[in-house]
Amino acid sequence: MSYQKKPLKLTLSDQLPIPGDEEIKVSLDEPSIKPDEVKSDGTVTWKTPLKAGEKRT
Repeated sequence: MSYQKKPLKLTLSDQLPIPGDEEIKVSLDEPSIKPDEVKSDGTVTWKTPLKAGEKRT
């Protein structure tokens, strides 16, 4: 929930596991909210605006 009195832009980043063995493959299943960016180092980033007082789950 945004406790701000003005809109803001939320950036959420997560890290996919990176296997140490070339034979192990890691992939991102179809997420319910498509990420804005997926980097080769496994970093996944979502960016979304939040209105003042808005709550998302």
